Amino acid sequence: MLMEPSGKRIHEKTCVELKELKLENGPTFFEMLANNVKLQLTSAVDLTASNGNPVNPSSLHYIHPHQPSPYLECILQTTPPLLGYLPNPQNPQIGALGFGAKVQGAGGVLQLSHCFCLNGTQSDPRVEGLAGLISSYRTATMGFQPFAPTDFSEVIYFVSKFAKAESRRHVGLYFILLIYSDGGPANSLNMKRTIDAIVDASAHPMSIVAVGVGGQDRDHSPMRNLEKLTLKHSDGRLLVRQNYTYVESSELDSSDALSMIPVQMAQWKRVFHYNS
Repeated sequence: MLMEPSGKRIHEKTCVELKELKLENGPTFFEMLANNVKLQLTSAVDLTASNGNPVNPSSLHYIHPHQPSPYLECILQTTPPLLGYLPNPQNPQIGALGFGAKVQGAGGVLQLSHCFCLNGTQSDPRVEGLAGLISSYRTATMGFQPFAPTDFSEVIYFVSKFAKAESRRHVGLYFILLIYSDGGPANSLNMKRTIDAIVDASAHPMSIVAVGVGGQDRDHSPMRNLEKLTLKHSDGRLLVRQNYTYVESSELDSSDALSMIPVQMAQWKRVFHYNS
């Protein structure tokens, strides 16, 4: 089915004549890094009430003295492989965000937030390496009040505003957002917001990897459905390129769990002729 960029179907009898086909090899992931493309990593953790009370052994955030929680296990499987590619890999800066909990707002009043800093600051989510990420996560699970619904559109927009700035400045940054959640957008409104956020981000140097935590006990279909290439913004715009990947926590042991990130980086380079 032929479609216009707006998403409108073109009449079935329309013909396309292919006059020339040219296949070019784009830059590889390592060539981009060699050309000073710098990765910027942010992790966003679902702290909604559906994950359970952290003091309850059945909780996905359960704080065990000797074993990582299911969330922390996913963090430990996905973060280290990326650290070596960050600027200053011996002491990298990682963005640490949370969503779906009540945090202190103006006047100390608790307010629901779908994007806040895990380290407790108001506006700077950066932590020092994996140790800082783990420490901030553990503190946040006990320091914030879990709530609902699940909506990670705001953490996508938080990171994409920096990616959008990079699209104008061209200083060689590429942003990676890892989202850890036991479900996905909880209703049609949150799903629409999330689709809009993903489509908006597809025009900028950014990849989104959503990790489904909790295995078969949880419904990850909303997160999985966001991987479709036919996503359309509420204003009619289509994805510029594939920039969202869904991974089950049970698949994180495989070598290709994060393999779409280099592919999406190369797609960005080819589509936008990005010069670094």
